[in-house]
Amino acid sequence: MKKIKISYSSVALCALALVACGSDIGGQGLDQTGNGNGEEFPSASIDFIVPFPPGGGGDFTVRSFQQELQDELDISIAVENLGGGGGEVGTTQLVNREGDGYSVGLISNSAVTIFPNMRETAYDYEDLQPVALASTTRYVLQVQDDSEWNSAEEFLEYAESNPGDITYSTFGAGSIPHLAMEMLELDTGLEFEAVTYEGTGPALTALMSGEVDAAITPAVDPEEGRVRSLFSFSGERGETPEEIPLLQELGIDVGLDNLNVVMAPSSVEDDRIAILEEGLESVLGQESVIEAFAESEVELSFVARDEIRAILDEEYEMMAELLDELGLSEGDDSD
Repeated sequence: MKKIKISYSSVALCALALVACGSDIGGQGLDQTGNGNGEEFPSASIDFIVPFPPGGGGDFTVRSFQQELQDELDISIAVENLGGGGGEVGTTQLVNREGDGYSVGLISNSAVTIFPNMRETAYDYEDLQPVALASTTRYVLQVQDDSEWNSAEEFLEYAESNPGDITYSTFGAGSIPHLAMEMLELDTGLEFEAVTYEGTGPALTALMSGEVDAAITPAVDPEEGRVRSLFSFSGERGETPEEIPLLQELGIDVGLDNLNVVMAPSSVEDDRIAILEEGLESVLGQESVIEAFAESEVELSFVARDEIRAILDEEYEMMAELLDELGLSEGDDSD
């Protein structure tokens, strides 16, 4: 199998070059109303679907800029938490909404690049279009602070000498943490034992209780020094502390993050998407929003629609290959 990696920076640069060659954020002929025929947009409340329960990273992201975006667009925004299926339920709901720009959602990359490649879903990758990337969650591998492993090198050397001996907690097959660890195994030939839990909290609790040797969690230390981060799975450093090495810096070809992308049904007109994109770019740069993200496990990271579309396109193809290699793709009969 060839090496698999997504480099967000390189993809983004290519997309920027395309944009520079002939388009602007508002498109051709766009007037201030957001529609070439003069129809006002937006002129009514926008429904903002969050495919997860209240309190998670996606919910936090939207509520952190909800008021600012309302002010920017001069309309109200109704947040709808439609959890279930790891985001698949809410994503399906968004796909089935009217393509008029009045329904958008904060959709995880896993819902559009992983799930349709794993199993039959009620939607296809092409059924949604990005407005912009709003936030990123970068994952790290953590061990207890009194663990025998003090560095990434020690951890990986032990794994090499003791195949399958290290257990780690994850959110289940096909989750970003699980696939990041599988990419590590494929690139290095190392073997680890996955143990599934329902979410970050239980996964971290399992680490602290000694049920597992390691946990893959967002790049923060919620246990106030009780855990140690050995390395990051991210394809970019972002706000990850310098003392935590990226696997890519160790010569391991892994780079995978959870991307929270504002998306809309693919039938929404381009000029309306452009207005929403401009509004998001404006509010995500406001000091009140930046401060809200400062102490969060979620990293504020605006990326324009053309760039994030290129990133998602490449990731979708990569996931098809990876899931097939792991025997997790739809129609695969292997165990």
